[in-house]
Amino acid sequence: MKIKLILLTAIIFIFTALANAQSSLVGGWKIVSITDAKTGNVPLDKAANTITFEKNRFRGTVCNHFSGNYSIAGNKLKNSRMLSTMMACQNIKTEMLVTSVFHKTTYFSLKNNVLMLSDSKSKSP
Repeated sequence: MKIKLILLTAIIFIFTALANAQSSLVGGWKIVSITDAKTGNVPLDKAANTITFEKNRFRGTVCNHFSGNYSIAGNKLKNSRMLSTMMACQNIKTEMLVTSVFHKTTYFSLKNNVLMLSDSKSKSP
C-alpha cells in the first residue's frame, strides 16, 4: 500500500489508495490523516479508518460506519444524506472529527494514488 502525506491548512482528509483508482474517486481508500484549523494535524494509524466510493455512494468506517450519497462536478465534491451508526467508541473525538470534516468537504484532488478532500476555505486542488 502506498502512503504519501500532504498537509494543507483548514480542513483536509488525506487518503492512500487501497485500490487502483487513478482516474476517479471510485475505490477503497485508507484515511491516514486529518488536518483541521482547530485541532491541527491528526494522524490516524488504525487500518479500519477507511472510505469507499462507489457510483454516487460512499461508505466508511472509523469506529462507527457511515455512508451517504455524493456527486462530483470537475474537482467539486458534494455529499448528502450522510448517515452513521452510533456505537460507543473508545476514541469518540476522532470519530466525530472524521465525520464532521467529511461532511464539510467540497473539493477533491487525486494525484499519485493520494486522494485529498478539502473544504471551501482551503480549496486545495
